[in-house]
Amino acid sequence: MLTERARCLRLNAGLPKSFWAEEVSMACYLINISQRASLVGKVAKEVWTGNVVDFGHLRIFGCLTYVHVPSDKRSKLYTKSKKCIFLGYKKGVKGYKFWDPDDKKVVNSTDAVFHGQFMLQRNQEKVQMKLEHIPIAAILERIESSNPTSGGSSTIDL
Repeated sequence: MLTERARCLRLNAGLPKSFWAEEVSMACYLINISQRASLVGKVAKEVWTGNVVDFGHLRIFGCLTYVHVPSDKRSKLYTKSKKCIFLGYKKGVKGYKFWDPDDKKVVNSTDAVFHGQFMLQRNQEKVQMKLEHIPIAAILERIESSNPTSGGSSTIDL
């Protein structure tokens, strides 16, 4: 189960096999914070520590990120962020692990902007705007016309 999840993470991210340690670590982390039927839908970490698990920190393995470069590590002509790839979470400390493809090294940081985060926010805003501009009568009419027994289509396009 662990190897299958790890393989899926790597293939979805499009990373080479050399990232196997990071993909297995991330898969293990995700399994440990997932709900279990044997624990009546609770998370193992929650049962073990007694604390409610927060999922707000979760990010997509392999997503594009822009990691802030501290001012003491750059000159004034250098960019303030580096394009990196998200690899997971740093054990024992608060922060994320990233792959810097330019310097070919792992970077740890808490100061990063995740590209997928903006895409998700933009998509949610588009859906919200789209729904706000459609009259409720038009939505109901589309739902009624989508009834398969009336010969309409089975999908509703907003």
